[in-house]
Amino acid sequence: LPRARYTGNLLQSLLWGDEEQGAAAVKHMQRRHTVVRGDRADGQAYSAEDPHLQLWVWATLVDTSREVFERFARPFQLDEKESFYQDWRHMGLRMGLPESVLPATAPDFERYFQRELGQLEVSEHGRDLAKYILYAHRALPWVLQLRLFDQLRLMNVGMLPAHVRQGLGCDVDPGDTAKAEANLVSWWRTFPVRLLATKLTGLARAELSFRRFKRKVRSRL
Repeated sequence: LPRARYTGNLLQSLLWGDEEQGAAAVKHMQRRHTVVRGDRADGQAYSAEDPHLQLWVWATLVDTSREVFERFARPFQLDEKESFYQDWRHMGLRMGLPESVLPATAPDFERYFQRELGQLEVSEHGRDLAKYILYAHRALPWVLQLRLFDQLRLMNVGMLPAHVRQGLGCDVDPGDTAKAEANLVSWWRTFPVRLLATKLTGLARAELSFRRFKRKVRSRL
């Protein structure tokens, strides 16, 4: 969770901050990457400074943001898809990715991403992490275990490639995934109305409580 929050803060700085804030965020990211290194289970060394590993992390952000927009809002038009990708490509350059490793166009990116997806293998450690990520909310007090969490879990699992879902041991029924997605889309689109209704209800209750208080005070005078 701290790592996800850090990634979100980095993107916020690059998207909404000025040049100085964006440069500082990237410099901090690169400084943290220098200490992330080690050996994989197969003995092969890895480093967070490897541009090809950085490319994959960046690619997951690109694909997830596109996927979520198209599921919750609307499908991109062809020209919008290219424009969206080029914005993300510019973001990748700002994050320090070499231009030589970045796919040049949206179709190039799609070919790269699908090729990488096909090579994914789920490790035992990956399965443990998946349980923690997908079911962490069940450690909360029961009053906080909102149905929304289960809906999000179903949608997130449904977005994974079939062989990855099976490898994680969390394959789901497509009908359940579609239902969860429809519920989330409905909730998201009506959220401003619900928020307004909640505020109005709160104001009405506050006004009613104040009137009752005034009547009680008057009755004691």
